[in-house]
Parts: sequence; C-alpha cells; structure tokens
Amino acid sequence: MAALVPLLAERDVVVTPGNGPQVGLLALESASDPSFDHPHPFDALGA
Repeated sequence: MAALVPLLAERDVVVTPGNGPQVGLLALESASDPSFDHPHPFDALGA
C-alpha cells in the first residue's frame, strides 16, 4: 500500500481483483495441448 500512497494523493484509484493466476494456468494448458494448432490468446482466456 505504501507504493500507492503517492498515486492516491493525485488521482482517484480503483483496485479490483484479477484472474491472472487462472489465465496463466489456462495459457500453459492451452500451449501444451497437442490438439490445438495455436494456443488460446490471452484476451480470450481473460474474458
């Protein structure tokens, strides 16, 4: 939080949860699946 204090003094900040770990796991699974010609793109995985 200390790193955010300067930003909070100058701007309105919204902190939201993300799904980064899930997207990373899905990306790794997609990249290693031999049934896919191309791995799923990140924008599709994070939708």
